[in-house]
Amino acid sequence: TRRRIRIKAPATLRVMLVSGPRGCGKTTLVGMLKEADPRFCEPEWVATGDVDRGDNPRVRIISEDEFADVRESDAFTASFRPYGFGGEQVDFGLPTQAVVDAATRGGACVLDVDSIAARKILDYPWVEALALLAPKQDITLRFVSVWVSLPSLDDVIVRNRERLTAMLPAGAPSSAVERQLAPLRAQTTDDLEWALTSRSFDFTIINEDKETAAQELLDKVRYCFDVVS
Repeated sequence: TRRRIRIKAPATLRVMLVSGPRGCGKTTLVGMLKEADPRFCEPEWVATGDVDRGDNPRVRIISEDEFADVRESDAFTASFRPYGFGGEQVDFGLPTQAVVDAATRGGACVLDVDSIAARKILDYPWVEALALLAPKQDITLRFVSVWVSLPSLDDVIVRNRERLTAMLPAGAPSSAVERQLAPLRAQTTDDLEWALTSRSFDFTIINEDKETAAQELLDKVRYCFDVVS
C-alpha cells in the first residue's frame, strides 16, 4: 500500500496560468510580471531522470517510488513520460503541492507552460483534488488563465523563423530552419484553434510590444486577484 499524499494550503490559493504558441514571448512576459509583482513564484516540477526543462527551469529529481506515491494520490496537476537525455523515458510532472508551495511563498503561483501542459492543467479537477488532498481545510481557489499570442498564424511563423535563424550555427543551411518550422506550423495551428474554441482562457494578450503586453498582463492579474472578491 502506497502512502496517501496530503497537502497544506493557504485559505486562498491564487494561481495564474500563462500559455501560448512557441515564440510569442510568454516567458518574457512572465519574467517581467515577477519583477513588477514579487508575489508571483514559479513551482518546482519533479522528474525521475534528466529531461529537457524547456519552460520549466525548476526541476527536482525524485525516485520512481516517490513519483508513484504522488500519481496514485491524484496529486499531479500534470504529468508526462518524455524521453530523457539518455534516450530512456522518464516520468515528469507538476505536483499540486508544488503549486501550493509557490503560492504560499509569495502569495501567488504563476505557471509558464506550453499548450500541451496547459491542456492537462486546465483539465485538472482542482476543487475536487484540493478537497481530497486537504480534507480539513476550506480552500478558496482563484485561478486565472491567460493566452499569449501574436495577431496571426503567419506572424507566429515569422517570429519563430527569426528566432531559429538567430540560433543557427555559423555555416548551417537555412533549410534547417524550414524543417523545424513545418511541424511548428502544424502545432501552432492546432494550438490556436484549441485556444479559440475551448474557451479555457480568461484573457488573451496579443504581444506585439512586450512593454505594453506586460502592463496589460499585470493589470489583468491585479484586477482578478486584488479587486474582484
